[in-house]
Amino acid sequence: MITRFGEIYPERLIAAIYLDAAFDFGAVYRSKSANPAPRIPGTVDTTTPHYRAWVQRYDTPSRAGDTDARITALMWTADSTDASRRQALVNQLATDVRSRPHEFWHAQAPALSICAISSLDRVYGWLTPDSARWNAAVDYASKAVPEQRTRCAEFARKMPHGQAVGLASGHF
Repeated sequence: MITRFGEIYPERLIAAIYLDAAFDFGAVYRSKSANPAPRIPGTVDTTTPHYRAWVQRYDTPSRAGDTDARITALMWTADSTDASRRQALVNQLATDVRSRPHEFWHAQAPALSICAISSLDRVYGWLTPDSARWNAAVDYASKAVPEQRTRCAEFARKMPHGQAVGLASGHF
């Protein structure tokens, strides 16, 4: 959305901060059916010491998701008379984002991209080498983490007046 605003109203965008948002989500959506990404099964034994230690280390990943869900629910119910208008705008925005490449360099304002750089430990830290899903998790992380670093570096390289900072973190 920042990029589209900057393309349409370049004189109104003074500066931009992309929070884990320099990624082309539309490309993922467009190619998902053609090349489904391998997913690690989501079932987890939450009673294991490894899982409890992982949750403790990363401040319960579900807490961020729960907060996001509450904020989203509040957004749609705060003014019920305007909810259908907001939904139409969100649908229009989602269609626009999915339909075109995210060419962030078209926004000419100075910009900072804060990139979340994940890790095997952050995403699948409850798994242990003896887990049946260990190899799939290692394979996924060995591809995903370099891709995240590449996207962050690409932002810094392509953005005319941009800088990128990679933080060892997750999306939330």
